[in-house]
Amino acid sequence: MSIDQDRMPVSFDIYAGNTFEGHTFKDSIEKMKKEYQLGKVIVVADRGMMSKKI
Repeated sequence: MSIDQDRMPVSFDIYAGNTFEGHTFKDSIEKMKKEYQLGKVIVVADRGMMSKKI
């Protein structure tokens, strides 16, 4: 889920429950940047999402 500066949700993606977040993360960020014409995003993620698991 992505939120704006007032902490209101602006976008989200839904994937199968057994899908590793590391496989969907990059695509979700790129999709959001394109849809909202963003140049820079700030990511707050837990350790599991940012691991190098393949």
